[in-house]
Amino acid sequence: MLNQIPILLPLFAALVIGTISYIQKDSLSVMANKLIITIIIFYSIGSITKKVLKSMITSNEEDQEDELDLVEDMEEEHENKNQKNLDNEEYKEEIHVNQDEDEALVD
Repeated sequence: MLNQIPILLPLFAALVIGTISYIQKDSLSVMANKLIITIIIFYSIGSITKKVLKSMITSNEEDQEDELDLVEDMEEEHENKNQKNLDNEEYKEEIHVNQDEDEALVD
């Protein structure tokens, strides 16, 4: 649909201008000049619109990819923190067990 904008926009504009010119009973040369100018102007507008929309879509896709990468990084960081916490708790338990064993040996 995006590729058809530069074609459809001048087509509809030319249809409107042609109808108005016919109703006003303009001569054939005046009507042709109006249509040519209309088609050129609206084709240019359609091409610019197409480029802007494509750049917006591309930018949006890149932003979504960046957000996914950020979420993945955050999840990985969270998992690493959880693993460090588990490792610290196991280490503390091991120290506590060793202290209890040392106390038992002293008694």
